[in-house]
Amino acid sequence: MDLQNPAPEDLLCDESFLRYCWGENQTDITYWEYWIQERPERQPVAERARRLFDILTAGQHSRPAQLAALKDAVARREQFTALMLNRPAPARVVKFKGKKILHYAAAVAVLITAGALTYFQYTKKQSWSLTKYEYHTTAGSRQTIMLPDGSVVMLNTNSHLYIGKDLRTVTLNGEAFFDIRHDAVHPFLVHTKDYNIRVLGTSFNVRAYAGARRTETDLITGKVEIVPATKEKVVLRPNEKFILAPAATAPVKGTIAHLDVDTLTHHATETSWARNRMDVHDETLAAIAQKLEAWYGIRIIFASEKARQYRYTASFNDETVFRALQYLKQSYPFSYKVEGDLIIISES
Repeated sequence: MDLQNPAPEDLLCDESFLRYCWGENQTDITYWEYWIQERPERQPVAERARRLFDILTAGQHSRPAQLAALKDAVARREQFTALMLNRPAPARVVKFKGKKILHYAAAVAVLITAGALTYFQYTKKQSWSLTKYEYHTTAGSRQTIMLPDGSVVMLNTNSHLYIGKDLRTVTLNGEAFFDIRHDAVHPFLVHTKDYNIRVLGTSFNVRAYAGARRTETDLITGKVEIVPATKEKVVLRPNEKFILAPAATAPVKGTIAHLDVDTLTHHATETSWARNRMDVHDETLAAIAQKLEAWYGIRIIFASEKARQYRYTASFNDETVFRALQYLKQSYPFSYKVEGDLIIISES
C-alpha cells in the first residue's frame, strides 16, 4: 500500500492501522499519530477511515466478525467497477391490464468511491440511527450514501431520496444506482412514481424523475421484482431493464429489454453516469444540451433553430463543458459564446 497518498479504504486494509483504531497496541498508536501529524493533509483521510471503521464494525461483538465486516466492505468497493460490465439478453414485453400507476418516489445506498459520502451514526444503545432521512442533489452535483449494513447508493443530479426508519425502504424521485446487501429476512424496497421494486440483494439503477414520461429499472446483478399498481409482478434477470411509459388511454405496457452495451468499453450505457461518464447516441444538440445542463449545472440556450437539430454520437469522461462542446463541434460545426453561467449556441 502507498502510504504517501492512501485512500481511506486502503488504510482499512492495513493491520497496523486497524490495531490503531482498536487502540490495543501503543506502538501502532504512536506510529499513526506521528504519520498524521507529519503531513496535515493526511488528517481528513485518517478521520474518514476511522469513521468507516466505526460504521463497519459497530454491532459486531467479536474481533473475527469485525474483521469480516471490514474485509467485505473493502471487497464491495473493489467489485463496483466489475458490476458495470454487462452482456445483452433477449428482449421481452409485458402488458399490464390496469391504467393507473402508483405515484411514489424512491432509492438507497451504495459506494465508497466517488462523490460526497454520507455516513450513518451508531448509538450507544447498539442501534442504528440516521443523521438525516432525506437527500437532495441539484444540477451538476451527485452524492454517495452508505448504509450501516454495507449497502450503498449513488444519487444522480436533480434527484431526491427519502430513507425510511427501517433503512430498508426508500422513495426516489430522480435517478440512483444501488448496491444492496443480501438480507432474505428484510427485503429492500424502492418506491417510485410508477411502480415499486423489491430487492433481496443486488446491484441496479433506477430512473424515475417526476414529470418524465417513462420510469426505468436497469439490473446489473442479482434479481429484482417489479410490482406495479396492478400487482402483476415482473422479475428481472441480470442485464435486463424494465421500462414503463404510462399512456393516457391505452393499457399500461411494461417492456423488458436487454441493456445497451457500448461496443468499445463493453459497459452498460444506462449506468455510465455512475462511472462519471456521459454517453449520447444519435441525439439532437438540443437533447444533448439538456444533459449538459444537468451534468454541469449550467444553462444553455439556442440562437438558431437549425443548430438545435444537429445530431451527434459521443462519450465524455470527466470533461469540462467547454471541452465537451469543442469535441461536438469537430463532427458538426456550430458556434457558442459564454455570458456568465449562460452558454448561447448558434450556427457556425
